[in-house]
Amino acid sequence: MSVVTLWVQRPYARRKLTSYQVLGILIVVGFLGSLYGRVLDGNTANSLALFAPAIIVAVDSVSRWSFDTSRVFVAFKAAGVVYAVCVIAVLGFGFGLAEAEHFRHESAYFLALGIAGAFVTRDVITGVLMVVAGWLCFDAYPALTYVFVAIVVACVLSLHYLNRRLARVLAAIYVVVGLLAFAFRRMILAASSSYYGDVGKGDNTQTREVLYRMGRARVAESPWFGSLFRDNIAVRPPDGLTGEFKLVPLHDDYLQLAVGGGWVFSILFVGAVLVVAARAMLWSMELSPRDPRRMTVTVCCSGLLAMLVTAMFNPVLFVAYNGLIFGLLLITIRNLPPGQFFGVSSEIV
Repeated sequence: MSVVTLWVQRPYARRKLTSYQVLGILIVVGFLGSLYGRVLDGNTANSLALFAPAIIVAVDSVSRWSFDTSRVFVAFKAAGVVYAVCVIAVLGFGFGLAEAEHFRHESAYFLALGIAGAFVTRDVITGVLMVVAGWLCFDAYPALTYVFVAIVVACVLSLHYLNRRLARVLAAIYVVVGLLAFAFRRMILAASSSYYGDVGKGDNTQTREVLYRMGRARVAESPWFGSLFRDNIAVRPPDGLTGEFKLVPLHDDYLQLAVGGGWVFSILFVGAVLVVAARAMLWSMELSPRDPRRMTVTVCCSGLLAMLVTAMFNPVLFVAYNGLIFGLLLITIRNLPPGQFFGVSSEIV
């Protein structure tokens, strides 16, 4: 897909500075800071795994070229199908294609991509395949993350099939609920201890709380701009807390961003991504549910928002292949052809 984005292109007029360009600037800052820390200071537990692959967003944000996204949703759907087949082979039949840990909740956004792709294309076989894979993942490791991802996909798909007026009202409700969930995510985790017992999973709430307090202490050292990502963003936990690992992530990627770049960077970064996703969905509501552009928005936003929700509770963004998918989802949204709203040419971001 990376090759296709650079190969199948068409010229577009230069665009004004928007949330997408702001996001590109932030990624360049993170990339340069991480590269400096990795090469000159030897900090290997820094943010390069996110910003190196996501640099395609920065390049695309200043490019005067665009690639054809009319059928890109099929590629993301296919990625979900491949993931599901591997899950069934490894977790269902015990084939040694890969370790079972590769199919845990940190990569649940692949399930979101496949399920959304199956629904928008009305592909029953793929839908059943994705549900089976999701159940096998949950049965092997019943993390609460799968529940959150399922809710996100259901919300995005509900917007896909409603008319514009109802979809916008429902979208506003989702935004309010999502912001509340983000603001009180620590309370959600604390209240979820009974869930772990119900599903037979070990309760790691205490470990997460220790890591969270350590992360807050790191942010307090330089709350506004952090170290500009030159330092390690992982922390050294107390002995015996996490086993053999000397440096571990905070299991909260937004706090992790604040450790590296301060609250200013974290808020701008997350805000820009959410604005891109929100405007894309609002833009797509002007189109028919069978329009390939609307299908692409629904599939991309399902995967992107599933990734963002998962990142509240798990180390997701700071994994190299996740950073690449993150970047591809964003540049796909940006390269959707402009539409005509109320007779006026309009762009997404």
